[in-house]
Amino acid sequence: EVTFSHVGFTYDRGTPAETKVLEDVNFVVKPGETIALVGPTGAGKTTIAENLKARYVTAFRKIDHYHSRVRVLKDISQLKKDATPIDASNPHGKKQKAGKFTSVAKFGYYFLDFLIGNVKIAIAKIKSTLVLVERYYYDYSIDKVRYNLNLSDKFLLFFEHFVLKPDVIFILTGDSKKLLDRKHEITIDEIDEQKRKLNERFINNPKAVFIDTTEGTVDECVNKMLKECNAIMRNR
Repeated sequence: EVTFSHVGFTYDRGTPAETKVLEDVNFVVKPGETIALVGPTGAGKTTIAENLKARYVTAFRKIDHYHSRVRVLKDISQLKKDATPIDASNPHGKKQKAGKFTSVAKFGYYFLDFLIGNVKIAIAKIKSTLVLVERYYYDYSIDKVRYNLNLSDKFLLFFEHFVLKPDVIFILTGDSKKLLDRKHEITIDEIDEQKRKLNERFINNPKAVFIDTTEGTVDECVNKMLKECNAIMRNR
């Protein structure tokens, strides 16, 4: 971060038109930061993201909020002129499982969007922007059914190496029954499976922080997350 102390500025100094614009101003410009919010359906990713944005509104020059990808490229289903809006109310209700070829082609299209997104995120961070991303690339291996991807974990993990890594990854989790009560998009068995994958995938990741969003209020969860973010930024 860059600290400015006792900053002053005056127009036309020493003339009758002298105008003092700044006097003894102190402020801090924080470097950009990327935060990924990952978790099963019902964990409160969007709610947490909106609260983080409100708390960080004065800490960064700008805040960018994305869902899954930066989305420079449209969703494949939206490329047609007469495309209907995406219905996210039943993410596991795909009528037909995609084949290998279709999955690879679809993945290639979206992976290109991630690569373009890498550039946009990197530039945003240089400009002291907070980048919040819900789900992010990790969700492709945690919830393949949502994206209808018939691809192996090894395949997805290999390409993950080329995706920009967040500064901190918050794993939002909690009691499965409480998560189900919030949203009925998927079954409790599917929630348990996603939690198992998240634990297996991130338990030893030094950038990952597990937050139980079913215990305590939203504000309490956000306060814990702010402390973690600030600690990470101080140690960079």
